Amino acid sequence: DKLTIAGESIDLDRIIQPLYVVTAEDDHIAPWKQCYRIRKYINVAAPVRFVLSTSGHILGIVNPPANPPKRAYWIGEPERNEHWEHWFDRAEKKVDLPYTPEATAKGRELRAQIGYDGPILDIEAAAEALSPAGKVAVVGFCWGGGMVNRLAVTDPTLDAGVAYYGMQPDAKDVAQIKAPLLLQYAGLDERINAGIPAYEAALKAEGKSFEIHTYDGVNHAFNNDTNTARYDKAAADLAWSRTLVFLHKSLG
Repeated sequence: DKLTIAGESIDLDRIIQPLYVVTAEDDHIAPWKQCYRIRKYINVAAPVRFVLSTSGHILGIVNPPANPPKRAYWIGEPERNEHWEHWFDRAEKKVDLPYTPEATAKGRELRAQIGYDGPILDIEAAAEALSPAGKVAVVGFCWGGGMVNRLAVTDPTLDAGVAYYGMQPDAKDVAQIKAPLLLQYAGLDERINAGIPAYEAALKAEGKSFEIHTYDGVNHAFNNDTNTARYDKAAADLAWSRTLVFLHKSLG
């Protein structure tokens, strides 16, 4: 790949010298996820050391000594075309959790460590990779449903999204949504359902294409047939049939 600066074409693949990249989590001038992508455009022969610091521009680099430290940093040597999230390696490897109170607490802890930005970039990368084959839709459940709503805000190329009992985005961000959405909720899910009125009002005000279905008498995760305490076959079957109809209509 090439870029042009001041009219001069620059071929980054010709760089063979070792590259040392330093950036910070909250750097507003050079966002670290964008800086990490430089590995994609550097010759595979060039070794790369990537250092991610906490804090922001300048402070993320000039970390004053303190005990305990107020700052931290991570170091990795990414391979060519490796996504930043693979280097960051999420929060923990090989996680497989059952539906027990202890495992649920562990899952929430890991989810908090992972955050939202990284998974969104992963989903965007997957959608981009699939796009040459045709239109792309995303279906998500629970936390994944919330990710669908977030992706609809951040990715204008998304062709359709289906969110099962997912947390809603901020109403102020709804204007950025381009894709049609199918939003499915559980009638007894008070925590998630509290965000429906504002989300629905914003979608209507912005003239977005969407459907909302709420399934009375069922709980959050009603579609999860591995969770016998919450699974509801009738609601799950109806929701899935609506999902297939919606995807056929949206994707053609």
